[in-house]
Amino acid sequence: MGDIPLEKNPSSPGRIANVSIPLCILNALDDPLITWKAVAANEGLRHPTNLVKTGSGNLMLLLTKGGGHVGWPLGVNPSIEKWGWMNGAVQGFVAAFEAGKKKV
Repeated sequence: MGDIPLEKNPSSPGRIANVSIPLCILNALDDPLITWKAVAANEGLRHPTNLVKTGSGNLMLLLTKGGGHVGWPLGVNPSIEKWGWMNGAVQGFVAAFEAGKKKV
């Protein structure tokens, strides 16, 4: 599969830069179906380091080395270990957002 470009120009951050609500993007670099390059790039404004500086601080980009397209299962037998890492990452994001709201 080829890359799925959001923008033809990697120097453009694309629509994701305009996100106005807290958004957590969780993607694995080895996902065979949804490439991480759909939201980021190796260079320009869509490089992960630059991308998270956009969106008025509302964007969190989590890229993992592995995880594939099945939600980061834990252990050899995911039916036992479940998908705790992914669930924990999402819960942590929501908790941080809620804590931030209370400070405002």
